[in-house]
Amino acid sequence: MDAIVTERGICINPLRTDLREAARKAKLPVKEIADLKAEVEGLTGKAEEAPLPDPKPENVVALIEYRDGTILDSLFRIS
Repeated sequence: MDAIVTERGICINPLRTDLREAARKAKLPVKEIADLKAEVEGLTGKAEEAPLPDPKPENVVALIEYRDGTILDSLFRIS
């Protein structure tokens, strides 16, 4: 991923110096991802870690399936 754009600013992958420089020349609000994270946590507080689902088959509530039938992902009941 090369860029994350939010209402609080734009974070650009440090490896994409060309993109970062172009955004700065355009006077866009470029921020470091750590700075954006700290700013948001200051407003909302630090997020609690989400519990991991129990991967037992009986806890599967949905399957995400590609049109050829390939299972792409599974959704699990947490409690």
